[in-house]
Amino acid sequence: MKVLFVFINVGHYHIARVNSLYDTNLDIEVLQLTNNSLEHPWGGVGKLLKYPIQTLCNIDSNKNAVLPIVGYSTLVERLSIIKPNVIFIPGWGFDLSNKILKWAKKKLVKCILMSESKFDDKKRYKLLEYYKSFKYISKFSGAIVGGRAHADYLVSLGMKSNVIQIGYDIVDNLYYYEMTKKIRINRGRKDLQDFNIPKSNYFICVTRFLPRKNLEMLIISYSNYRKQIENPWDLVVCGNGEEFQNIQNLIKSLNLSSFIHLPGFVSYSDIVFWYANASCLVHPALSEQWGLVVNEACASQLPIICSDKVGACHELVFNDFNGYKFDPRNSLELENRLSEIHMLGKEKLFEMGINSYKLVSEKFSSNNFKNACIRLISN
Repeated sequence: MKVLFVFINVGHYHIARVNSLYDTNLDIEVLQLTNNSLEHPWGGVGKLLKYPIQTLCNIDSNKNAVLPIVGYSTLVERLSIIKPNVIFIPGWGFDLSNKILKWAKKKLVKCILMSESKFDDKKRYKLLEYYKSFKYISKFSGAIVGGRAHADYLVSLGMKSNVIQIGYDIVDNLYYYEMTKKIRINRGRKDLQDFNIPKSNYFICVTRFLPRKNLEMLIISYSNYRKQIENPWDLVVCGNGEEFQNIQNLIKSLNLSSFIHLPGFVSYSDIVFWYANASCLVHPALSEQWGLVVNEACASQLPIICSDKVGACHELVFNDFNGYKFDPRNSLELENRLSEIHMLGKEKLFEMGINSYKLVSEKFSSNNFKNACIRLISN
């Protein structure tokens, strides 16, 4: 059975998914639209994939990158060579996805949707939702989605619940668990100091600097938290993006430059050092289909403070068990959550971290993804 996984650009999240199928009898190939990482600077992780990657559009530079359009005839030629029996397709909104669906319908090839869309991602319009159902959703044999909210959304669009599997949103849990454990054992070594990681406790946020990521409110809430607590923790915000300068200016205006650290984009191989030395992850987004940094932090055994608009929040964050949820439009609520975590003793924080790992390893592991795929392929 030839199974083709299609992605816009292969990053380490996709690699963790596809590599989980390596010990099966499936003949797997991977096709990406472009080698350009676009807004996700993955950090050159393609060599970690256990399968060769075919690329439709090679782009020399990441600067001013836009999503390329591949011609239908070019795509047909590539698919005719691969001859897949089943194709896993990345959503329905991409031009690439629609062209694959068109080809697959003619060739009677089974198509499975990979989706992270949920109802509250944005305002929905009844007529447009009906159009999606008729034009796209009806053409898929099944779907693998992030969590229950994503499954419910597909059901609302007309897909039967018995052809939807949960388990799409996974990371390499074992990698984060083992690496952070090893780093913590060797805490204080010179190779850790090279990263300029704070020596004191700190909250960590790993994100892109975009308006919907809600970093301005995080900084304000953090500033207020510092005024209420003795010996407040530092804050590390890893990432880059269009809002970087604005956030940097806000930090300076609040006189927080000594306490808020902006290391920029941190690669896949380096982020484990920051997780290992952190005390808690904070994810403040106003809108987020899933948020795989929550998986990463759970696998790194960290407590989580998470916006209730983040898809992963409803599956991987439970109040008083492994962290706290909050309304991302309420600065005071986030301030209180920061204070609550801060006031917990070391034993409770450690227990929450253990609980985070239990949740992600039981519900969102490589095996969860593998088994979900096998069930969809077999149906």
